Amino acid sequence: MRIFKPSLLKVQSLILLVFLIGMLSCEKSNNNNPEEPTSMMEEMSIPQDFDFKTTRDVTINISVLDNSGSPMVFIPIEVYKSKVNSSGLEIGDDVLVFKGFTDVQGNINSEISLATSIESLKIKTNYLGLINESIVPINGDQLAYSLGGLNNTKSTGQSNNINQGYYYTLGNWNGLGVPNYLVTPGDNITQDFLDDINASLPEALPLPVSHPMYFQSTTEYAIH
Repeated sequence: MRIFKPSLLKVQSLILLVFLIGMLSCEKSNNNNPEEPTSMMEEMSIPQDFDFKTTRDVTINISVLDNSGSPMVFIPIEVYKSKVNSSGLEIGDDVLVFKGFTDVQGNINSEISLATSIESLKIKTNYLGLINESIVPINGDQLAYSLGGLNNTKSTGQSNNINQGYYYTLGNWNGLGVPNYLVTPGDNITQDFLDDINASLPEALPLPVSHPMYFQSTTEYAIH
């Protein structure tokens, strides 16, 4: 009996033919039942004026003045944002977002990027003679703040001379705690004078570290 043995080429051709027929059948079946693509974004109703941005650029304008209204130069200023939880309560330490010094006009002008959810910033300085920390609101994309300067704010209804057996005052005072019985006009506290104080008694630094010579046995303590 003669046995038929197909060649390898014929076997490969037959396998390829069966594979192609199967692929064509699958494609035809898929075309008969096309699936319409759907998109969740297309089904959402979004207002035309909706802003997808999560950050914004905020312009910072800070001026620093002495008590006569003159600009204070090279004053260190730090700007912080607060860490808050989902309830809006502050948690942890503040985060530094800007640090700089005032120019010859006593100004700091800069621009920083902030989350749109931030509505205020903390302005801090370690310069003696100025308010150490203030919380300043952001209006739109602007933060404007004046530190120091003339202040004639008065308040009424404060007690006059007080004597409770522990202390005695010479008169009343305004809402900032400044006595109303001081000589008017007051002394002009210049930046040169404040610079000397800050150099001699730096804020937030222990004197044994910043000025160890103050505590040497040879130091003269008398004030002339």
